[in-house]
Amino acid sequence: MTHQISVAKANDLIARFVANKEGIANGAFADKDVFSNCQTFEITSVNTMVAQTGTTGLRAYKKLLIN
Repeated sequence: MTHQISVAKANDLIARFVANKEGIANGAFADKDVFSNCQTFEITSVNTMVAQTGTTGLRAYKKLLIN
């Protein structure tokens, strides 16, 4: 399983999630436990990503928190 997407695709996914996160968490999906606690990534995908010029770190989020 490959976890590689373009920066443009990642930015689109992030923007759509941020725009809809309250509706996802509090709307039709309320109390349905739709957010996973973990995700598995192949080490080759992680190594490829962090080996890119200019990469200084890696951030992963575990759960959605609604304030």
